[in-house]
Amino acid sequence: YIAERPGRIEKKNEKVFISDVYEISNDVDMKTGNIDFRGDVIIHGNVKSGMTINATGTITIDGIVEAATIKAGKDIIIRGGFIGGYKGCIETKMSLQVKFMEYGTVRADGLIRTDSILNCHVTCYDYIIMEGKHANIIGGYVYAACGIEVYTLGSEKGTQTKIVVGIEKMHLQQM
Repeated sequence: YIAERPGRIEKKNEKVFISDVYEISNDVDMKTGNIDFRGDVIIHGNVKSGMTINATGTITIDGIVEAATIKAGKDIIIRGGFIGGYKGCIETKMSLQVKFMEYGTVRADGLIRTDSILNCHVTCYDYIIMEGKHANIIGGYVYAACGIEVYTLGSEKGTQTKIVVGIEKMHLQQM
């Protein structure tokens, strides 16, 4: 057989199908291995430390992302949170929706929606909208080209929080 388009090859009832969605019902860990897929990826579990997921489409994760690398050509939706452990990285060419982000690096060309950012290095070329119970940014570096909607910014305990809104010289050169 020769496939006319990229995707995951599946055989059902003696028929061969090419699916542009790769779905995993468990955690992504050493058992499943890293994922590099042309299309959408759906994970119904967590993504463990040290794992890498690359997709040309949208990545949807129902659980928590530990210190892993997640890169998508479209949107990223993480229904749990992101605990980067100062090693984890999330990059998307479109928007990011995540419950919370802690101790990681995040880059999004589109909108970011989250409840909490704690000690992260965030670069967003659109808006960052903090929504939910906490709606706070504490510690780290957060850059948003178009604006940030936030309820609590910084901490009374002296954690350094750097916020930059608008086009910085470095980002202008990149764009």
